[in-house]
Amino acid sequence: MQFTEGLQGWELRGSFLHDITGSHWQDYACGTDTVGPQSGTVSGYLKARVPNPTGFADLRQGILADNYRGRRVRLSGEIKTTDVEEAGLYMRVIDPARSKGPLER
Repeated sequence: MQFTEGLQGWELRGSFLHDITGSHWQDYACGTDTVGPQSGTVSGYLKARVPNPTGFADLRQGILADNYRGRRVRLSGEIKTTDVEEAGLYMRVIDPARSKGPLER
């Protein structure tokens, strides 16, 4: 899940999108950058576009687990932050029987 194809398949989500005033949908921006931790790689970024953004934001990608079923999976990555209260990596596994959305077949 490197960013070699840009943010294709990634979504910018977060609590800022649920602001009832509808005025904070542009508080965050995301994209890719060729300046990363390793030479020749592409990194993804997520940043606030305003000094005091509303809520939180995340970059997420949903995948089908068919190729990983019955196997151990590890999520790892490098995070660089500036003026951030909290940051982390998060992996969520959803039971397909309970899932609804674009990945459902």
